[in-house]
Amino acid sequence: MRQWSWVIVCLGMIAGCGEPVQFSTGYASDVSARDAARSAFDQAVDALGDRPLKGILFAVYYPPAGFAPATPEQYSIDTDAEVEAAEEIAKLCKERGIVPNVGLRGRGITREGVHLGRGISVLAIGGGAEVTAALVPIKPDRNDTAADLAKVLNGRRDLKSVFLLGEMSLNFAPGADANGFASTLCKEVSSRPLFFYAGGMNDPAETEDVLGGVQFYDGEAYTGGLAMLAIGSPRVRLFPVSRHEFQFAATGVVTGAKQGWVTTIDNQSALSVYRKRRGMVRGERLVPDSKYPVAIRVGSRRYVTMVVDWVAQNGRDSRGQKSTHPAGSIRFRQPVEAGSVLDILSGGDDAISISASVAAAARRSLDTALDRSAQPGLLWISECHQRISRWCHNSGFAGALNPAEEALALQAVRQTIDSRMRMDRPDAPKIPIFGIVGMGTLAPFGAEYNRADHVFQQNVATAAIVSGQ
Repeated sequence: MRQWSWVIVCLGMIAGCGEPVQFSTGYASDVSARDAARSAFDQAVDALGDRPLKGILFAVYYPPAGFAPATPEQYSIDTDAEVEAAEEIAKLCKERGIVPNVGLRGRGITREGVHLGRGISVLAIGGGAEVTAALVPIKPDRNDTAADLAKVLNGRRDLKSVFLLGEMSLNFAPGADANGFASTLCKEVSSRPLFFYAGGMNDPAETEDVLGGVQFYDGEAYTGGLAMLAIGSPRVRLFPVSRHEFQFAATGVVTGAKQGWVTTIDNQSALSVYRKRRGMVRGERLVPDSKYPVAIRVGSRRYVTMVVDWVAQNGRDSRGQKSTHPAGSIRFRQPVEAGSVLDILSGGDDAISISASVAAAARRSLDTALDRSAQPGLLWISECHQRISRWCHNSGFAGALNPAEEALALQAVRQTIDSRMRMDRPDAPKIPIFGIVGMGTLAPFGAEYNRADHVFQQNVATAAIVSGQ
């Protein structure tokens, strides 16, 4: 596996001007990772028909044969298998010319379901798209990482969407300025495309780089970087919508904030207010960075972020260490300024609300696309790893999920978009679905927060109908 400190630029396929863009998907699971990659690739490329292949994006997750997790959070990695799959994809692309191809270690999403077991999910882009692939290092200053991406992207024709594949270190590493990355990216890329980022899975056996991952670029495996696939075409239009699984419980105004911590809400202890208004019972313990959210009001939008630390009445933080911050303070994943209006959220523990929220995002995105006379070509889903873990917990998870259970996670989405398309046109073809379960996701927000209109949110699903016609 390669570690590096330079920008790799880049593979590209030039479009035929104004030709329609087509999307298709494939998924396969096999004892042989190479065979699975070949099968998924062939499914996706065959579905393009006579449209020329312009780019490939994939997610591969291969635990060791026989691995049976006891909980949804447990996973293991067969590093040889995932590299074999990436090599096979690159080989098949080379047989068709210089076809950009990037991927990551992660769980993919297609019409068949959320793929939690051994397999590879493939998205093919064909027709009149100008597709560019590149790989840049994640630098200590995340603003520099964004600037490197901007250098690759600026000057690309009709740039509409950029898919970024990385690792948890981008936004979860101590001191990482994720907001600065998003702000610089939005500011420096002149064409203002829509960005979708997914953080890949780390390797639990890797004890030194616990926030690392693997990015695949033209058949090579790298760590510590961002793989990018950018799509340019005057035909492409995107309609992103985000939803979460929580319910509104109460509201409050931040009246005290210092050094990234919220000290008071409505002039009372922030921790006491949060516990009371969320409806937490005596003895219920907060869990850092998991299922205790707030939504920050930004105009008509809601920015969802999680409780990551707190100071109890004894002056100790969530790790039991003596804190320098006032008792009753709370720290969220993102800094919250005094004067911010917070929606304190509850619920989110049931599988139905999780699947319903992504179905609602898909339906809203589809309605918007059809209202604007766009012909849907793909439903892209940016999904959060924590949501899938909770979905598994609350739908009878017992070891590895069987295929029927995996498919259930997407059943509400398929039914929603298929029935809506039939209302518009009875003979409408089924829209391809593709997405990635990200350990950290970035997506369009629709308003500016922390100097950017793209934001990192937790426990949020973003669905985006993509039209290429």
